[in-house]
Parts: sequence; C-alpha cells; structure tokens
Amino acid sequence: MKIRRWPIVWILLSVWSLLMMWSGPIPLRAQNAATLAASPGLEERLAALEQALQMMEARLAALESAPAVNANAAAVQDAGITLAALRQTVQTATAPVLPPEARSQQERPAPASSAIVTASQDGFSIQSTDGRFRFTPHYQFQIDGLFAANENGVPVSKTLIPRRVQPILEGTLFKYFNFRFLSDFARGQVSMRDAYMDITLSPATIVRVGKFKTPFGWERMMSGFSMPLMERSIATQLTPNRDLGIELHGEVQDGLVEYAAGVFNGVRDGGGDDFDPDGNKDFATRWIFRPFQLTPAKALHGLALGFGSSIGTSEGTVTTPDMPDFQTSGRRTFFRYRTGPTEDETVLADGRRFRISPQGGFYWKSVGIYAEYILSSQDVRLGAQQQTLSNRAWNATATYVLTGEKATPDGVVPYRPLDPRQGQWGAFELAARYSELRADNAAFPFFTDPEAARGARSWAVGLHWHFNKNVKLMLHYEQTDFMRNALGIRPSLEKLFIERIQLKF
Repeated sequence: MKIRRWPIVWILLSVWSLLMMWSGPIPLRAQNAATLAASPGLEERLAALEQALQMMEARLAALESAPAVNANAAAVQDAGITLAALRQTVQTATAPVLPPEARSQQERPAPASSAIVTASQDGFSIQSTDGRFRFTPHYQFQIDGLFAANENGVPVSKTLIPRRVQPILEGTLFKYFNFRFLSDFARGQVSMRDAYMDITLSPATIVRVGKFKTPFGWERMMSGFSMPLMERSIATQLTPNRDLGIELHGEVQDGLVEYAAGVFNGVRDGGGDDFDPDGNKDFATRWIFRPFQLTPAKALHGLALGFGSSIGTSEGTVTTPDMPDFQTSGRRTFFRYRTGPTEDETVLADGRRFRISPQGGFYWKSVGIYAEYILSSQDVRLGAQQQTLSNRAWNATATYVLTGEKATPDGVVPYRPLDPRQGQWGAFELAARYSELRADNAAFPFFTDPEAARGARSWAVGLHWHFNKNVKLMLHYEQTDFMRNALGIRPSLEKLFIERIQLKF
C-alpha cells in the first residue's frame, strides 16, 4: 500500500491545533468563564464538537487500512474540507459572547461618509456629499518693502510693512445661501472688510446683504491680490470702497451681461464705513456688457464695456465732514479740504453726491488692458458759502505675460509652477499704468487747504514673478508729480519703490 503520509500528518496536526484552539490560552478561558456560566447551551455545543472530532479520528484510522489509494486520497481531501469547516465552528463557539446591545451595535453597518474633504491650489474645502453644505477657509497676506523719496532723493519713508493680513471664511448653507467673512490684521489693527450673505436664486438673480464693495469702479472691484500693479491708481480714490447695503446682482447668457444694483449707507470718495451718520442712502449700479461673448469671434470674447453710477445725499458735521483726502501710493496726502474747530472753518458735505464712470477692458491671450474715467460731484458748504464741486480722474493699465500664460482680471496661473529640479520657473508678467486726478478749480482757494495741490499725475511699471497660482514676488516703481497749489508752489516729486511677497491660499 502506497499511501502518502503527509496529508494524514497534516490532518492530524490540524486536529491537534483545533484542540489547542479550543483549550485556548488561560486568559481567554478566564475571560469567557462568566459568559459560559451565563450561557448553558454553549457547553452542549462544545460536547458535540468533541464527539465530531472523535468520529473524524476514527474515519482517518479507517482510511489508513483501506486498499484503494485514489479513493483514500479523495476521502482525505473531503476530510480536509470537513476539518476546515469544523475549525471555523470551534472558533465561533469559543469567541466571546457579547450582550445583545453590543452585538447589535457591532453588526450595524458603518455609516457612509457624509463629507468630502479636498485640498488643492484653490484651498481647503469641506463639503457634504450632496453639495448642499460647504465650508472653505482661506488665508492671504502681503509683506511690502517700501522706499519713497522726493525729487531730491531725500527719503520720505523707508520701511517694511504688512500690507494685508487677511483670513477669509466662505461657505454654503442649504445650497442657496453663500456667505463670506474677510477681516484684516495688517499694521496691528483689526478691521472687518467683507461680511455678507448671498441668496442665490439663479445665476441671474443673486441677493447680497451685508458689507461689501460698492458696485462702481473697474479697478476698485478687482482683488488687491490679483491687480496687475501693487497699489490702485490715484484715480480710484474717486470711487466708493466697501459699504453696508443690499444689492441684486447676476449675469445672463454666460456673461453676455453682468449687472449689480443696490442701496447703501453711502460713503465719501475712497471711503468705507460701518455706520451711517446722517441716515441718507446711496443708490449704486454697475453694468458690464460683453458684446462678442456669444459670437464665433473668439479673439473678441475678452472685450468688456461697462458703466458705473451712484447717487445719494450726504450731510456732514464738524466731527464727520464726509469729505475725502487724496493720497499717493506712498501714503502722501497731496489734497485735502479746509478743516477747523467750527462749521465756519470746515468744509462739509451738504447735499447731493453723484458719480459716473464709463469703463472697459480687453483680455486676449497674454495681453490685458483696462481703462476708466471717473467723475465725482458733491454739494459742499463752508459757513454760508455753498458750491457744487466736481473732481475728475482717469487711468489706463496694460499687462503682458512674458511666458505665454493667459492674462485675466483674476491674475495669472503659471503653466509650469516653480520647480527648479524639473526646470520649471513659473510665470513672469510686465505691467504699466498711467493715471491722473484733477480737483475742481472752483475749490481753490476758498474750500481747500492752502497747501493742497490742484491735482496729480502718476505712472508706474511692475515686474511680477508668479511662482505658482498662490505665491508671487512683485517689484513696483511709481513716480508721481503734482500740480501747483493755491500758493503757486509745486509739491516735490515722489518716487516710490515697492517689493512685495504675497501668498493667497
């Protein structure tokens, strides 16, 4: 008889292992002692398993004495299958017996994930699987090295400053309600910039409530982190900044028409307040038309023509005259109205405030340009003297991406983000701008400070190195010369150098 012994030996070893598993380590038997006492039926099951093992041993003995090798081999295979099933039964019988509430909790299927967490160059985001809820924190900051000098080379300022330090919280609630909160911690001061909610009924119908930018100027509506030059032009000082209000905005036909119209507390030129001292309101609108958006002429898809306007009433006081000052990018004030301790010595806003701004831009491949003209008119009073003063300004800006990326109002996204080991160096961009602001000649000399210039002209150039979508290094030079003041004196020329590193994530 040529019966192979190794299958029988394997079966005997398996039976021995099975018995050892049943006997188990002493700690496991001690751990299950209370369970065995509480489950009398378990002992009967174990007795039945012992009997089954004895029967299996008898069957193996019979196989050894049988003459048919092939039959014995088949029987041995069947015995192996039976022993495997028996081993599983013993393991199940000797496992700790859990109380009913624990068993139901263990058998309950794990809940499916109810959130999607993403991290990319656009930031972090936590979103529900159905898209109805979303939370996205952002952070952005700019550190400037600033050097300003007059025409004789004498430093006016030379310092490192945190230009913007802004945490941002954005999100969506119940699909239709979006919110945004932006604060600024630059220069050791905390200010609330944006705090609003959007109710999105459709892309063409969005209701916004809170504090946000007044829809008016082209350059003012651009983010401070995507502008082609570091600081806004002097012309933008005639536009309103952030204000509290409610507006309706949206776009139709994939951006063919974009509009915004709202009611606001009302702010002075360049101003942004959190309260309304006189209770009057301003009405502001802005319209953008892209006449070739839906035509086959793709080269003209980036052409946009716009118009902004605002009208309201302002009544200033000695403590809050509600009249603007005008500054250069180097924070040098070159124009201010007359002020004093009494109403007879202070120029006050006293009546209608009106602004208009035709504007437009064109973006095609690596080239981007935009320009705007601004007229701001305000009724004023100094003592018994009343006057309507109209200040005018304009600016034109051009940008070109040297490395071939697309120029957009939202900035440049490098095709090859900075990675020296891979021979990738990001994107490089050149920008240039000219701007001019002229105060109303009727303001001189009665309504203005004696040293106030009649206006200013400024030109600027910049070179930007975009490491990636989130980080860039900027170099900026701007030169501003001033018109003569009421005394016939021309303020000294200002030369401004700025280096900036910025992060937006």
